[in-house]
Amino acid sequence: MRRNLAARVRIVVPRIGIGEARSLVIHPATTTHGKMTGKERRAAGISESTIRYSVGLEDPQDLIDDLERALAEI
Repeated sequence: MRRNLAARVRIVVPRIGIGEARSLVIHPATTTHGKMTGKERRAAGISESTIRYSVGLEDPQDLIDDLERALAEI
């Protein structure tokens, strides 16, 4: 699901970014927490199905529509 969602959103940027004004979606277990062991990730509350969705400055309804469409495709 995590990679499928990132591939299907059209407005949200599927990458890591700090200070971005755009919305972002990432899979922490393979990006920001990828060097941790599974046990360390679980202790931090990060599972294989965890998705980080950071909302940016886009129109809220556009983001909702984009996410709903992407989830429906999965």
